Amino acid sequence: MRAGWRVAGLLGCFVAAPLLADDDFTFYDLLPPETHQFAITYDVTQAREGATTFDNPIRAGAVATRERVIARATGEELKFDVVEGKYIRVHLPGPVPKGGETRIRIFKTYTDAASYGVKDGQLFFERPLGIKRNVLLLPKGWQLTGCASPAMVSTDADGRVRVSFVNDRDDQLPVRCVGAPWSGGLQAAGGATPTATFEHRAVQDREISYWLLDPATHQFRISHDFTVARAGQKSVHSFVRKGSVVAPDAKMIDLDNGKVLETHTVAGKDVNALGYYPTPSDPDGIVVQGERYISPSLGAMLLSDVDRDKGVTPTPAVRALNSREAAILSLVRQGLTNKQIATRLQLSDKTIKHYMTSVFQKLHVRNRLEAALLIKKTAESPADTSAVG
Repeated sequence: MRAGWRVAGLLGCFVAAPLLADDDFTFYDLLPPETHQFAITYDVTQAREGATTFDNPIRAGAVATRERVIARATGEELKFDVVEGKYIRVHLPGPVPKGGETRIRIFKTYTDAASYGVKDGQLFFERPLGIKRNVLLLPKGWQLTGCASPAMVSTDADGRVRVSFVNDRDDQLPVRCVGAPWSGGLQAAGGATPTATFEHRAVQDREISYWLLDPATHQFRISHDFTVARAGQKSVHSFVRKGSVVAPDAKMIDLDNGKVLETHTVAGKDVNALGYYPTPSDPDGIVVQGERYISPSLGAMLLSDVDRDKGVTPTPAVRALNSREAAILSLVRQGLTNKQIATRLQLSDKTIKHYMTSVFQKLHVRNRLEAALLIKKTAESPADTSAVG
């Protein structure tokens, strides 16, 4: 199962500060209390550059079984070792890239009678939690009657109670939840029947940092880290608030590999045409767009066409095209229409028109024919060797 890709959006000048988010998350699925077992899903990030392993401790007093690890970026099963019964050593798919991170998901089941079970007819789960974001799912047939730490509570469609915690402390959060049997309909804490579905804050992994610049400039830099989980999504977006002006050096980084995405601004109507988001944005609004899925072979087609014959030197204007623009112009030279190009590259017609406008401006031409003739002329011109040193 693909778990998405992690992105950092930098709106403003590049800053030499850590861009990696604290996106660790733990989900506790409480199994029948007489087993004293709970299934754990632990999302964690290894951000140390060059690291090839990650160690996950097995808590003292607990017995770990059913271990399994996957790479969240690809869903690939990862190898691991249980070392002396004290920790799980995960072998990462490769060294952590510079400027990036490696995200993994660890599955395991703990048996721990001291942390979970029933005492005097009352369900209890007592465990200090050091991870920032945590969700606890009570077993079916039990309602929450008490919680020693602040939490958000809701009831799932199957009647199970969901409790989430955000640990904003510098130490462990002392969590103790208690419950009582419940045989009625859907019910949460205090006997209240839920009337609305909402997203628990603990499952949100968005991280936003602001660097305030000289107040006289009215400027601030933003780092916005988030995970893309939509299957097949080809681009990511950061929506610029009305009244704000985004700097031209805005960039997005794929944190799974540390590579900078092709970043540019588009109109809100172009993003709406992609159908990625349930709420449409302002059609005339400005959106920063980053693109990850660009075929290297397709992106290089135009420049390889120009460079194929010995002694051919592309003009500075051609060299100014990015790989996406070069790929689109190469398809134009093959006679494809905007609609056909959009289908080939899995983009909207409006996005292709936006790129074509950019291509025309960079090449200083007025239409597709002039652009094709310019590339043909470039390929037929002898190389300029006067600058060779």
